[in-house]
Amino acid sequence: QGNVPIDFLNRLQAQKYRLNTQVLDVADWCYQKRREVGKLRISDPRPRLESFIGDPTIDEDRFRAWKRSQRQIDDFNAQLHQYNWRATETMFVARMYRDEECFWIPWSFDYRGRVYPQNTALNPQGTDFDKSLLYFADEGPVNEYWLAWHVATTYGNDKLSHEGRVQWTRDNVQLINQIAEDPLGTISLWENLNDQGKPNGEPWCFLAACLEYKACVID
Repeated sequence: QGNVPIDFLNRLQAQKYRLNTQVLDVADWCYQKRREVGKLRISDPRPRLESFIGDPTIDEDRFRAWKRSQRQIDDFNAQLHQYNWRATETMFVARMYRDEECFWIPWSFDYRGRVYPQNTALNPQGTDFDKSLLYFADEGPVNEYWLAWHVATTYGNDKLSHEGRVQWTRDNVQLINQIAEDPLGTISLWENLNDQGKPNGEPWCFLAACLEYKACVID
C-alpha cells in the first residue's frame, strides 16, 4: 500500500492532546478518598477475620463458613495490586502531564493492520476514565448539536435516535449545569450510571461532557 499506512500513522501521531484538569481534580479527590467511580478503581486491603472461636470439629458448618470468608478476603488482597494498577498508572501519568501545553501519542499497526496506541495509560482507546482526561490541544468552534449528542450518549442514552439524544440534553440543562458547577457535591447524580439500568453509561466521560456543555453552551 505504499506510503499510505505510514502517512496515516504520522497523521495520528501529529495530533496534539492536553489534560482535562477539571476532571483530573475530581479524580484526584476520588483517588485520595478511595471513592471508586466507574473505571477508576482503587481499594485498600480488607482486614482479616478474627480467629475462629469454638471447636471446628463440633461446629463444622460455622467453621467452613469462616474459612470460606477468610479465603475470599485473602484472594482479594492477593489480587489488589493488579486491581489498583490501572487507576494508579493512569493517575501517575496524568499528574506528570498536567501542566504540559500539549503532548503526543505514538501509534502502531499490529499484525492484522489494526491501529493501537503504544502507551498503555491515558490514550483515546482506554477506559471511560482515560478518555475523560483527554482534550485535543487545538480548540475549534463549538457545534452545539453534536456536543449535546455526546452528553446524552455518555449518560447511557445510546439507544435513542440522534434527534432524541440531542433533545434529552436540551431537556436536562438544569441537571447538566448542576453537575458541572459542583461535580463533587453532585457525585451521586453521575457516579453510578452503570447501576441505573444504563449499561453503556460512562460516568467520567459524562462528567467531562457536562463540564464542556456548560462552558461552551450554557455559559
